[in-house]
Amino acid sequence: MIAARSSSSFSMYYSPATSNVFIPLSLIYTCVAHLWLYLRHGRSWRDTLVSELPPPSTFNNTDDNTDDNNDCCNRRCRPKIAIVTGANTGIGLQTAQTLVVQYGYHVILACRSKDKALQAQQQISTIAASATTTAAATTSTNVGRAIVLDAVLDLSDVTSIQEFVQEVDQTYGDNGGIDVLINNAGRNTTGELLTTKAKATTTKNPATANDSSLDLMFVSNYLGHFLLTRLLLESNLLKRDETNDTDQPKIILNVSSVMHHFISSDDDGTNRFASPSSNDHSQYQYWKSRAHFRSAQTLPDVYSATKLAAILHAMELNRRYSQSHGIYAMAVNPGAVNSDIWRGFPNWIRAVFRQVYLTTQQGSAPLVAGAVLGDEWRKRNVLYLQPYWNPSPSQSTTTDNTPMLPFTEMLGPYIGFAPTTARLPHNDGGLESAAILWQVSDDLVENVWVGSNE
Repeated sequence: MIAARSSSSFSMYYSPATSNVFIPLSLIYTCVAHLWLYLRHGRSWRDTLVSELPPPSTFNNTDDNTDDNNDCCNRRCRPKIAIVTGANTGIGLQTAQTLVVQYGYHVILACRSKDKALQAQQQISTIAASATTTAAATTSTNVGRAIVLDAVLDLSDVTSIQEFVQEVDQTYGDNGGIDVLINNAGRNTTGELLTTKAKATTTKNPATANDSSLDLMFVSNYLGHFLLTRLLLESNLLKRDETNDTDQPKIILNVSSVMHHFISSDDDGTNRFASPSSNDHSQYQYWKSRAHFRSAQTLPDVYSATKLAAILHAMELNRRYSQSHGIYAMAVNPGAVNSDIWRGFPNWIRAVFRQVYLTTQQGSAPLVAGAVLGDEWRKRNVLYLQPYWNPSPSQSTTTDNTPMLPFTEMLGPYIGFAPTTARLPHNDGGLESAAILWQVSDDLVENVWVGSNE
């Protein structure tokens, strides 16, 4: 379970409007940090600081623990099963590919488009086939495979999420369930998601329709993953085998971002997470206001909220399910990645991104590390991974309660993956805020989203 952490450094959040100010600072910092590391460690600084993923040949990709009384069937010796949402492009595709090709996972490509999922499956399968030939001549791990189910996964559609979980249950429910869930899919554009209740309200009283509509970004980035994870847990698809005491934990990874540092204040100037006097009702209202669509102008505010939600969601998952289901949840910042999420930006901006942002392979490293080294992170009580060198001298410890400055987590020297302190709400290290977010999420799902579709 994630322990509560107290530190005055958690009390400071930055306004989303200031995030652009940190961009030039991050570029300057990146140059200075690279120079500093070169002067201190020489050209080999990467050899000293970069965290490497475990070699495939030393990684056990099965639910092993077999012995003479185990016929190596079904649960114990089957390959590990992972679900990666948004696996048709960007870091989702690269993460799925690495888990399949290098670590022998069977990865369910959970995508909104069946055609795109099949294209991703073909790409991964082609690379896996080549790797299989190489593996046959070495002692490396078995190559896994990419899987596309009949059900697609549209995280903005309740029925789609339910049907996807039903098919996963039918396919894997009697064979150990799912070992890793990577909640990766997301969007950086917003819009109004009209629920059935909102559509009916619009015709009667347009002024109150907003109370029944949801923000598409909030739903796609967070609330859809909340429902997906909840349904998988309720179906016991994310539950450790109780007959095997040495089973690895079931791993849940939520994709967060440096933007979790940027949480806006309310109209009265009060930041609902930074103030020790903040009460349950004010935080409850904060999440409700971000979940309901207001306007396209609130995009940075909502995006940042979803990335803080990813971290708080992981904390509450551990509190609720670490003992009963044997799960361990974490949040991962993949860094600034030159991926397909920027496809709507002008070509000249994307050209700049290609020069300064991480590749999808680099950005996927913290996610892969979270998946294959999950038990190590659980033992070290790590909540948050990110890919950049931390100038704090206590980076390597798990007792440092100081979050990175935002510009040092936007860009910087790439080191693969590093446990880092997230910026959490006041006093109790976010435990109360995580519980409130869960309560709001349940309310939104049952009374606004799912309830309106029945």
